[in-house]
Amino acid sequence: MLFKKGVKYVVSCIEEILFPKHCFECSKVNTYLCETCEKKFLYKNNSENQEFIYLHYTPVRHLIHQAKFYGKKGIFYFFWKRMWPYFFSKPWTNFTYKNTLFIPVPLHFLKKIKRWYNQSFLLADGLSETTGIPCRTDIIYRKKYTRQQSHLWKKERQENIKNAFVINKKYTDILDKKHIILVDDVVSTGATLNEIKNIIKQQSSPLSIHFCCIASGR
Repeated sequence: MLFKKGVKYVVSCIEEILFPKHCFECSKVNTYLCETCEKKFLYKNNSENQEFIYLHYTPVRHLIHQAKFYGKKGIFYFFWKRMWPYFFSKPWTNFTYKNTLFIPVPLHFLKKIKRWYNQSFLLADGLSETTGIPCRTDIIYRKKYTRQQSHLWKKERQENIKNAFVINKKYTDILDKKHIILVDDVVSTGATLNEIKNIIKQQSSPLSIHFCCIASGR
């Protein structure tokens, strides 16, 4: 754990030297999104089984794009620190650590090779480290290489993601009687998260399934 924190700290220091932080809305230094600007983009239509922090507008969209496709992992560290206070301030998230799991949306191994990391895992791992709730990446995996969802229409997204995920049969029982928190960066139509939710319900008996994401385009 100490080694892991040390690596994150070193990576963060290097990124701050190479890419100094500034608010992507007003250019204020030492933050990617200052408190004043952040209030403009907060998502306000969350329901009982979902928590999205921001609207998927510029500058949030630009920040996620920079982190996702240009290797600026420090931006995702910034986001998970924002995510957990919002998510766990809700009365319906009164879970115990023993019966809750974070599961990041899996990335196909070819995309992971291209991108070097799974952004959903960075978020889920940060939330796990902060809360003590386990993060599991070995239960659900992505067997199908899919096109980028943001380039597709709603019906195309549903077809694109259909049968893309598989539950590891060795760990099916782990999902029983658990609160499952699926973690991703952006939700547009919800096709990806709903596909995972459906296969979990088909093959196990969780207590509940919740979504926790940076932003929503809905």
